[in-house]
Amino acid sequence: ALHVGCLNGTSLEAVKFVMRSKKDLVTELDFDKRSALHHAVECACSKIDDSLEDSSDEATDVKSNGKSSNKDYSFVGPLLDVINEICRAAPKMVHVQDSNSGTPLDLVQIAKAKQKPESEEYAQLDRIYQLLSCTSVHIYLQKKKKWEMEGVERRRRQNALSAKEVSGGSKAPESTSLSSGSRSSFSSIQTPKTYDGQSCLMDLSVLEEEDGDVKMDSDITNQEDHAD
Repeated sequence: ALHVGCLNGTSLEAVKFVMRSKKDLVTELDFDKRSALHHAVECACSKIDDSLEDSSDEATDVKSNGKSSNKDYSFVGPLLDVINEICRAAPKMVHVQDSNSGTPLDLVQIAKAKQKPESEEYAQLDRIYQLLSCTSVHIYLQKKKKWEMEGVERRRRQNALSAKEVSGGSKAPESTSLSSGSRSSFSSIQTPKTYDGQSCLMDLSVLEEEDGDVKMDSDITNQEDHAD
């Protein structure tokens, strides 16, 4: 239900309801190994591309009628809200590859490559890219923090073991846990670039969980069966 809804541009309220009803759906993959985030991004990119075709038809009418026409991209905001909600719930999905080795970020980059950099369509697609990029940076910074803390712990254990061997004593190694002072050096993470002037309000605690939280949904035989 979540995958099909995201592919068809369902509302943020509907996405939140489904995610509350079955939290695992946000990390499940269909038989194309695509997540709900893949489908939400694809939907947004497709609608922006469709708006270009519609505007081309309108441009023809403008020339014949002599009237000016402004493109309306108000539909992009709600689609971004859906993408942001999924990123907050499952940030790691931004790096998940589908059966064609494409991540949600790849989908946006492909769509941007088809547009002129000075076009409004490119700018709208870049809003999606900035959101996904923001999420990706958050993940990297959290992993970097974890790696640095593990490195400090490893060095402390090695130093304690070396000191014990040199002294020849039986004194147990010092505690390898980080002191509050040491921890504080890793506690402040710079806020990465935001999208639309807003911060990525994801719960970074979900990144503390073990990897392997992405799973295939063997029950998804075809997406239409889940439309209900």
